[in-house]
Amino acid sequence: MKITTGQRLQSYMKDPLVLFIAVLGILPLFSSHHFYLQMLTLVFLFAFFSEAWNIISGFGKQFSLGHVAFFGVGAYITGILYSDYGISPWIGLVLSGAFGVLLALLIGFATFRLRAFFFTLSTIACAEALRVLVTYWRLGSSGLGTTIPAVNGLENLTFSHEICYTYIAYILLLVVVFVTYRITKSRIGYYLLATGGDEEAAKSLGVNTYRIKLAVFAISGFFTAIGGGFYCMYMRYIEPSMVFAVDFSVQFAVFAIVGGLGTIAGPILGSVILIPLSTFFRSWIGGLFTPIGFLIYGIILVIIILFLPGGLMKGISIVKDKIVQKINNPQE
Repeated sequence: MKITTGQRLQSYMKDPLVLFIAVLGILPLFSSHHFYLQMLTLVFLFAFFSEAWNIISGFGKQFSLGHVAFFGVGAYITGILYSDYGISPWIGLVLSGAFGVLLALLIGFATFRLRAFFFTLSTIACAEALRVLVTYWRLGSSGLGTTIPAVNGLENLTFSHEICYTYIAYILLLVVVFVTYRITKSRIGYYLLATGGDEEAAKSLGVNTYRIKLAVFAISGFFTAIGGGFYCMYMRYIEPSMVFAVDFSVQFAVFAIVGGLGTIAGPILGSVILIPLSTFFRSWIGGLFTPIGFLIYGIILVIIILFLPGGLMKGISIVKDKIVQKINNPQE
């Protein structure tokens, strides 16, 4: 029986993930305060980055800490083309995505023959090598740091109202969630899950695991580079130590791990919880109590990782199963 568009839409609306993302999209309308809109922008943007990272590292179990290489390349391509040559940042974003794919194929070709933490260390080395090269070459007309001209307008991807950035980040998140969903429901997604589960077994069944990892790594690099370009236009300043900092890769990973690796909702949930939490300790507490705030933040992360190794989505799943079991068997 053929499923109609209306029936498919109804099934989507019953999906908790769809409702969760829809609620997030409405939140910016309830506040015009710059601080809260900026926090929502960062939530959407880092959920986007974490989701892109999760495609290869969560579903494929290829734990990369070098995604900041794509992030930095995207930021520099978009920023330098716009600030030094007057090329539209929209074109810069497209070129950033293309270079992200090429860089992912290059890094993947060199590193996917390695396993486990050897692969992880090699991705960090690649990102650090790029940072050193960009620092040495002093890209940009102003040396190490480049300031992005603030000429407001959609064509320049710079705005005077924060809510514009918020909704562009939200649209980016919607796109990467949709692509991730489509990948997980496709043949390449099944091959990726098989590769992440047991690569040798997948090979014995005829799966070209090397090609699958390269393809998915390229998709992940594509989105991360585009996000880096948008981040550059949002912050209006770039320098190597800023956009090639491994801290970014760690944040992408932490948000996904806390939320739930290998789930679509996990990176979003992790970002929704951890971005406001870190903002609270940094901005609202601040001053002399800032180190205490980061200590508490670290303790919370350790507790979540220790007691919910599958992430918050695993905990939600366990609670949901117990509630369903209780409803179905009230006498137990």
